[in-house]
Amino acid sequence: MPTLTSTLSSKGQLVVPAPIRAALGIRSGDKLTLRVEGTNIVITKAAPGSAELIRSKRVGRRVLKAPAGAPPMTSAAVSALADELP
Repeated sequence: MPTLTSTLSSKGQLVVPAPIRAALGIRSGDKLTLRVEGTNIVITKAAPGSAELIRSKRVGRRVLKAPAGAPPMTSAAVSALADELP
């Protein structure tokens, strides 16, 4: 596939050209992952079933939303994960 160019909008938005979307099966609403490698931005389609960070209206702060079909987390499992944090 040839190299294609896209322009960053004043709102920080970037359009992924149609040939690239078609080649990778990217559709409206799909989640993309961005990372920096040297002076490059690498964009990949997010793995299906990835957890996402959302703002909870119920608790008023950001929480991780588990993917569909994920097993429930027990308080013991959450404590074990928290203990591994630096």
